[in-house]
Amino acid sequence: QAMAKINHPNVITIHEVGQKRLGRPRDALATARDALTAAKDAGYRPVQAEALALVGRLELDAAEPTAPETLRAAMHLATETGDELTMVDEATNLVFAFADSGRPHEQTLEIATLAESVGRHAHLPAEATVVLDQAFSAMLEAHGEPTLAQARLEKALALAEQELGPDSGAAVAAMTRLGNLAETLGRFDDARAILLAHFGEGRVLATQGNLNNLIGVPLTIFGLGPAHDAAVIEMGMNVPGEIERLTEIAAPSV
Repeated sequence: QAMAKINHPNVITIHEVGQKRLGRPRDALATARDALTAAKDAGYRPVQAEALALVGRLELDAAEPTAPETLRAAMHLATETGDELTMVDEATNLVFAFADSGRPHEQTLEIATLAESVGRHAHLPAEATVVLDQAFSAMLEAHGEPTLAQARLEKALALAEQELGPDSGAAVAAMTRLGNLAETLGRFDDARAILLAHFGEGRVLATQGNLNNLIGVPLTIFGLGPAHDAAVIEMGMNVPGEIERLTEIAAPSV
Protein backbone atom coordinates (compact mmCIF):
# COMPACT_ATOMS: atom_id res chain seq x y z
CA GLN A 1 0.00 0.00 0.00
CA ALA A 2 2.87 2.38 0.76
CA MET A 3 4.35 1.69 -2.66
CA ALA A 4 1.03 2.51 -4.31
CA LYS A 5 1.10 5.98 -2.74
CA ILE A 6 4.33 6.83 -4.52
CA ASN A 7 3.32 8.89 -7.52
CA HIS A 8 5.14 6.84 -10.13
CA PRO A 9 3.33 4.82 -12.84
CA ASN A 10 5.74 1.89 -12.82
CA VAL A 11 5.47 1.43 -9.06
CA ILE A 12 1.69 1.60 -9.24
CA THR A 13 1.73 -0.95 -12.05
CA ILE A 14 3.71 -3.38 -9.90
CA HIS A 15 1.16 -2.95 -7.12
CA GLU A 16 -1.69 -3.54 -9.59
CA VAL A 17 -0.22 -6.86 -10.71
CA GLY A 18 -0.15 -7.96 -7.08
CA GLN A 19 -3.77 -6.99 -6.58
CA LYS A 20 -4.91 -8.91 -9.64
CA ARG A 21 -3.07 -12.05 -8.56
CA LEU A 22 -4.63 -11.74 -5.10
CA GLY A 23 -8.10 -11.80 -6.65
CA ARG A 24 -8.99 -8.14 -6.21
CA PRO A 25 -9.80 -7.14 -9.81
CA ARG A 26 -11.80 -4.04 -8.92
CA ASP A 27 -9.02 -2.74 -6.70
CA ALA A 28 -6.56 -3.56 -9.48
CA LEU A 29 -8.61 -1.58 -12.00
CA ALA A 30 -8.85 1.42 -9.66
CA THR A 31 -5.09 1.35 -9.11
CA ALA A 32 -4.44 1.04 -12.84
CA ARG A 33 -6.62 4.09 -13.44
CA ASP A 34 -4.54 5.94 -10.84
CA ALA A 35 -1.48 4.90 -12.82
CA LEU A 36 -3.04 6.31 -15.97
CA THR A 37 -3.74 9.62 -14.24
CA ALA A 38 -0.16 9.76 -13.00
CA ALA A 39 1.12 8.99 -16.51
CA LYS A 40 -0.98 11.79 -17.98
CA ASP A 41 0.26 14.20 -15.31
CA ALA A 42 3.84 13.20 -16.09
CA GLY A 43 3.24 14.03 -19.76
CA TYR A 44 5.35 11.08 -20.94
CA ARG A 45 3.39 9.46 -23.75
CA PRO A 46 5.11 6.04 -23.90
CA VAL A 47 4.23 5.42 -20.24
CA GLN A 48 0.75 6.77 -20.87
CA ALA A 49 0.31 4.17 -23.63
CA GLU A 50 1.40 1.41 -21.24
CA ALA A 51 -1.01 2.65 -18.57
CA LEU A 52 -3.88 2.85 -21.07
CA ALA A 53 -3.13 -0.70 -22.16
CA LEU A 54 -3.16 -1.86 -18.55
CA VAL A 55 -6.52 -0.20 -17.86
CA GLY A 56 -7.98 -1.61 -21.08
CA ARG A 57 -6.94 -5.17 -20.28
CA LEU A 58 -8.39 -4.96 -16.77
CA GLU A 59 -11.61 -3.41 -18.09
CA LEU A 60 -11.83 -6.30 -20.53
CA ASP A 61 -11.37 -8.81 -17.71
CA ALA A 62 -14.12 -7.04 -15.75
CA ALA A 63 -16.44 -6.90 -18.81
CA GLU A 64 -16.53 -3.10 -18.59
CA PRO A 65 -18.28 -1.55 -21.63
CA THR A 66 -15.50 1.03 -21.90
CA ALA A 67 -12.84 -1.64 -22.58
CA PRO A 68 -12.91 -1.53 -26.41
CA GLU A 69 -12.46 2.24 -26.57
CA THR A 70 -9.69 2.17 -23.96
CA LEU A 71 -7.87 -0.56 -25.89
CA ARG A 72 -8.32 1.36 -29.13
CA ALA A 73 -6.86 4.50 -27.52
CA ALA A 74 -3.90 2.46 -26.19
CA MET A 75 -3.34 0.94 -29.63
CA HIS A 76 -3.27 4.37 -31.34
CA LEU A 77 -1.05 5.97 -28.71
CA ALA A 78 1.39 3.06 -28.85
CA THR A 79 1.52 3.48 -32.64
CA GLU A 80 2.27 7.19 -32.27
CA THR A 81 5.10 6.51 -29.83
CA GLY A 82 6.62 3.72 -31.94
CA ASP A 83 5.82 0.95 -29.44
CA GLU A 84 4.92 -1.75 -31.96
CA LEU A 85 4.70 -4.59 -29.45
CA THR A 86 2.18 -2.76 -27.26
CA MET A 87 0.25 -1.76 -30.37
CA VAL A 88 -0.04 -5.41 -31.48
CA ASP A 89 -0.87 -6.63 -27.97
CA GLU A 90 -3.74 -4.17 -27.58
CA ALA A 91 -4.99 -4.71 -31.12
CA THR A 92 -5.06 -8.44 -30.28
CA ASN A 93 -7.08 -7.76 -27.13
CA LEU A 94 -9.40 -5.55 -29.16
CA VAL A 95 -9.99 -8.34 -31.69
CA PHE A 96 -10.91 -10.70 -28.82
CA ALA A 97 -13.29 -8.06 -27.42
CA PHE A 98 -14.92 -7.40 -30.79
CA ALA A 99 -15.29 -11.12 -31.52
CA ASP A 100 -17.04 -11.64 -28.17
CA SER A 101 -19.35 -8.66 -28.63
CA GLY A 102 -20.40 -9.42 -32.19
CA ARG A 103 -18.94 -6.31 -33.81
CA PRO A 104 -19.10 -6.22 -37.64
CA HIS A 105 -16.68 -8.63 -39.27
CA GLU A 106 -15.12 -5.99 -41.51
CA GLN A 107 -14.25 -3.79 -38.52
CA THR A 108 -12.70 -6.64 -36.57
CA LEU A 109 -10.85 -7.99 -39.61
CA GLU A 110 -9.33 -4.56 -40.31
CA ILE A 111 -7.81 -4.38 -36.82
CA ALA A 112 -6.62 -8.00 -36.92
CA THR A 113 -5.00 -7.55 -40.32
CA LEU A 114 -3.31 -4.33 -39.20
CA ALA A 115 -1.92 -6.06 -36.10
CA GLU A 116 -0.60 -8.93 -38.19
CA SER A 117 1.06 -6.54 -40.63
CA VAL A 118 2.73 -4.55 -37.85
CA GLY A 119 3.73 -7.79 -36.16
CA ARG A 120 5.56 -9.04 -39.23
CA HIS A 121 7.51 -5.79 -39.40
CA ALA A 122 8.27 -5.80 -35.67
CA HIS A 123 9.37 -9.47 -35.59
CA LEU A 124 7.00 -10.36 -32.78
CA PRO A 125 8.07 -12.83 -30.11
CA ALA A 126 6.53 -16.27 -30.55
CA GLU A 127 4.10 -15.90 -27.64
CA ALA A 128 2.60 -12.68 -29.04
CA THR A 129 2.23 -14.32 -32.47
CA VAL A 130 0.47 -17.31 -30.92
CA VAL A 131 -2.00 -15.07 -29.06
CA LEU A 132 -2.66 -13.04 -32.21
CA ASP A 133 -3.44 -16.24 -34.12
CA GLN A 134 -5.87 -17.21 -31.36
CA ALA A 135 -7.57 -13.82 -31.67
CA PHE A 136 -7.86 -14.33 -35.43
CA SER A 137 -9.43 -17.72 -34.75
CA ALA A 138 -11.94 -16.27 -32.27
CA MET A 139 -12.95 -13.68 -34.89
CA LEU A 140 -13.34 -16.32 -37.62
CA GLU A 141 -15.37 -18.62 -35.37
CA ALA A 142 -17.63 -15.74 -34.31
CA HIS A 143 -18.37 -14.97 -37.94
CA GLY A 144 -19.19 -18.51 -39.02
CA GLU A 145 -15.90 -19.72 -40.47
CA PRO A 146 -14.95 -22.65 -38.20
CA THR A 147 -12.66 -24.34 -40.73
CA LEU A 148 -10.49 -21.23 -41.07
CA ALA A 149 -10.64 -20.77 -37.27
CA GLN A 150 -9.36 -24.31 -36.77
CA ALA A 151 -6.51 -23.77 -39.24
CA ARG A 152 -5.41 -20.65 -37.32
CA LEU A 153 -5.45 -22.52 -34.02
CA GLU A 154 -3.48 -25.43 -35.45
CA LYS A 155 -0.89 -22.94 -36.71
CA ALA A 156 -0.76 -21.28 -33.27
CA LEU A 157 -0.38 -24.60 -31.47
CA ALA A 158 2.42 -25.77 -33.79
CA LEU A 159 4.35 -22.52 -33.28
CA ALA A 160 3.85 -22.58 -29.51
CA GLU A 161 5.03 -26.18 -29.19
CA GLN A 162 8.05 -25.56 -31.42
CA GLU A 163 9.21 -22.24 -29.99
CA LEU A 164 7.94 -22.28 -26.40
CA GLY A 165 7.54 -25.96 -25.58
CA PRO A 166 4.45 -28.23 -25.39
CA ASP A 167 3.87 -27.43 -21.72
CA SER A 168 4.07 -23.65 -22.13
CA GLY A 169 1.07 -21.52 -21.23
CA ALA A 170 0.70 -20.42 -24.85
CA ALA A 171 0.66 -24.02 -26.12
CA VAL A 172 -1.88 -25.14 -23.52
CA ALA A 173 -4.11 -22.12 -24.29
CA ALA A 174 -4.01 -22.83 -28.03
CA MET A 175 -4.67 -26.51 -27.49
CA THR A 176 -7.59 -25.69 -25.16
CA ARG A 177 -9.16 -23.36 -27.71
CA LEU A 178 -8.72 -25.99 -30.40
CA GLY A 179 -10.43 -28.58 -28.23
CA ASN A 180 -13.23 -26.16 -27.37
CA LEU A 181 -13.79 -25.44 -31.05
CA ALA A 182 -14.03 -29.16 -31.81
CA GLU A 183 -16.57 -29.61 -29.01
CA THR A 184 -18.56 -26.55 -30.13
CA LEU A 185 -18.82 -28.12 -33.57
CA GLY A 186 -20.03 -31.36 -31.99
CA ARG A 187 -16.80 -33.22 -32.71
CA PHE A 188 -16.31 -34.77 -29.27
CA ASP A 189 -13.89 -37.41 -30.60
CA ASP A 190 -11.78 -34.68 -32.22
CA ALA A 191 -11.54 -32.84 -28.89
CA ARG A 192 -10.35 -36.05 -27.23
CA ALA A 193 -7.84 -36.67 -30.03
CA ILE A 194 -6.38 -33.17 -29.60
CA LEU A 195 -5.81 -33.75 -25.90
CA LEU A 196 -4.36 -37.21 -26.53
CA ALA A 197 -1.92 -35.79 -29.06
CA HIS A 198 -0.78 -33.22 -26.52
CA PHE A 199 -0.66 -35.25 -23.30
CA GLY A 200 -0.08 -38.76 -24.67
CA GLU A 201 -1.96 -42.04 -24.57
CA GLY A 202 -3.23 -42.99 -21.13
CA ARG A 203 -3.02 -39.42 -19.81
CA VAL A 204 -6.54 -38.35 -20.86
CA LEU A 205 -9.82 -39.57 -19.40
CA ALA A 206 -12.87 -39.27 -21.66
CA THR A 207 -16.55 -40.11 -21.42
CA GLN A 208 -17.35 -43.58 -22.70
CA GLY A 209 -20.59 -44.37 -24.50
CA ASN A 210 -23.46 -42.16 -23.39
CA LEU A 211 -22.45 -41.65 -19.76
CA ASN A 212 -23.32 -37.96 -19.92
CA ASN A 213 -26.14 -37.53 -17.39
CA LEU A 214 -26.41 -37.09 -13.62
CA ILE A 215 -25.36 -40.73 -13.15
CA GLY A 216 -22.87 -41.09 -15.99
CA VAL A 217 -20.87 -37.90 -15.36
CA PRO A 218 -20.01 -38.79 -11.73
CA LEU A 219 -19.16 -42.35 -12.82
CA THR A 220 -16.76 -40.94 -15.41
CA ILE A 221 -15.16 -38.56 -12.91
CA PHE A 222 -14.64 -41.40 -10.44
CA GLY A 223 -12.32 -42.88 -13.08
CA LEU A 224 -9.84 -40.00 -12.71
CA GLY A 225 -6.50 -41.08 -11.29
CA PRO A 226 -2.95 -39.81 -10.73
CA ALA A 227 -1.98 -40.86 -14.25
CA HIS A 228 -4.43 -38.45 -15.88
CA ASP A 229 -3.42 -34.93 -16.95
CA ALA A 230 -6.74 -33.96 -18.55
CA ALA A 231 -10.33 -35.10 -18.94
CA VAL A 232 -13.00 -34.60 -21.60
CA ILE A 233 -16.39 -34.85 -19.92
CA GLU A 234 -19.47 -35.02 -22.11
CA MET A 235 -22.67 -33.55 -20.62
CA GLY A 236 -26.21 -34.10 -21.82
CA MET A 237 -29.62 -32.96 -20.64
CA ASN A 238 -33.27 -33.81 -20.97
CA VAL A 239 -34.71 -31.34 -18.44
CA PRO A 240 -33.99 -27.62 -17.87
CA GLY A 241 -31.19 -26.92 -15.40
CA GLU A 242 -29.46 -30.27 -15.82
CA ILE A 243 -26.36 -28.83 -17.52
CA GLU A 244 -25.97 -26.34 -14.67
CA ARG A 245 -26.00 -29.19 -12.14
CA LEU A 246 -23.57 -31.27 -14.22
CA THR A 247 -21.24 -28.26 -14.46
CA GLU A 248 -21.27 -27.95 -10.67
CA ILE A 249 -20.30 -31.61 -10.42
CA ALA A 250 -17.59 -31.63 -13.10
CA ALA A 251 -16.21 -28.13 -12.34
CA PRO A 252 -14.65 -27.75 -15.81
CA SER A 253 -11.63 -25.50 -16.20
CA VAL A 254 -12.43 -24.59 -19.82
